Formats: sequence, structure tokens, C-alpha cells
Amino acid sequence: MEKKSYVPKTTKYSPSEDGSGQKTLNSPILCKWCNNELSESQKYNFLRGKAGQTCSKTCGNLLFHHGTKEAMEKKYTKKCIVCGCDFISKIKRQKVCSNNCSFILSSRRMKIKNPMFLQEYREKASDSQKRLGHKPINQGGNGKGATVHQLIFYNEISKYNSFFEMEVIEKTGIYRIEHKVPPHFKIDIGNRNLKIAIEIDGSSHNTLKVKECDKRKNTVLSLLGWKVLRFTNSQIEKELQSCVQTVLSMI
Repeated sequence: MEKKSYVPKTTKYSPSEDGSGQKTLNSPILCKWCNNELSESQKYNFLRGKAGQTCSKTCGNLLFHHGTKEAMEKKYTKKCIVCGCDFISKIKRQKVCSNNCSFILSSRRMKIKNPMFLQEYREKASDSQKRLGHKPINQGGNGKGATVHQLIFYNEISKYNSFFEMEVIEKTGIYRIEHKVPPHFKIDIGNRNLKIAIEIDGSSHNTLKVKECDKRKNTVLSLLGWKVLRFTNSQIEKELQSCVQTVLSMI
């Protein structure tokens, strides 16, 4: 069923016979605040003097309190203390124009108020830790140390090349945020000179979640210049020499 438009039969504001330029229901009437055209019922009420020239209560309240948009913008315009641009805000305490500027401001405050950003306090904390003999047992990875299969492969590859190391820590650097990876990677067995990374994967690496993590790890290590080789525990048990020769072929 079509909705019928609200049009009165007769009004005292109908155009006169001499064609005088009075506002009628046929002429467009715009809201004084947002400049949107009034509906037919709003036009009718406005012409009869029962309502103001606004399209909604919100526009009516804003028009009543501020008069014009320019007056409101002038009243609530502030200057961002971070980037210096002008922005409109009705919150008295708001000092920044966006979330990005808010993050920058918070970072500045942290650097000012946090004593660990000062070299003097960092050195003091480091000396205290060294004096107490504090040092993490395992750095990077899951903190559990090398597995049996890693030790088997390391002992075998060390016979051919002594530059391979266990539990090599590599910083992810600029790729950390882009690829959503931790600040450091632990390489099971690695050669820093040749940039060869060897990963020994157990059964847990068959899950989709861990596979996705391994994929990101391979990508970031490749971007950092590493050549990544992955062997499973089963390969180490059954094809140890073949795995060793694969690594030696890359030297």
C-alpha cells in the first residue's frame, strides 16, 4: 500500500491570485541548521506557525542554543597539542584531535615520567641484576630448552662445521608489527656467519595454529637474510645423515 503524502486541502498560505512570492507547500523550504529540505508535514506546520524552520528536534535545539553552525564551531574549536591542527570537541578536557595523537601524547608522558627511559637508571638496574647474578636460563622460544632431537642433530652437524650454535636468538626488528611476531625468535640450531637456520619440529607443529606461526617465522627470518630448513623428529630419527647432507649442501 502506497504511503500518501500529507497535503492539506486548503491553507491560508496558498499563493495569491496576483502571484505574490509567498512560501507554499510546493516551494522548497530548507532547515536553517542542516540545510536539508523539510518534509511536507514540516512545511505545513512551519507555514501555519506551529513549528520552526528545522527538520528535527536536534536541529531545533542546536539552532536555539547556538544560532548558527559557525558560532558553534567557533565556540568548540580547539587546537591539538600534538599536531597543532584545529578540531571541534564539546569535551572540555580533550586536548588531542585523534586516537593517533592520543597515543603519541601518552608515549611522551611515559618517557617523561618513567625513570627507565633515563640511561642512569637503566645502568643502575642492570648493575643490580648482575650483582645478584640474575640471568634467564633460556632466552627466546618456549623456555623449555633444547629437545633430544635437537641435541642429536647438533652433535652430528658439529662434526662437519663447528660454527653452528644451539638456541640462536634473532631480533625481528622492523618486521615485528607488520607480521605480528614477537620481538625475538629462537632458532633451534643456527649459523650466524652463513645465516642458516635449522628448525627441528615435533608433533605439535602439525596443528594449524603452530603451522601459521612457523610460516610467519620463516617469512621474517627470510627477510632478515636467513635460509630456513625444517626437519621433523621422525626425519632426525630415520634419515639423520640425509638431513645433515642437506644442510652441508647449502654451505
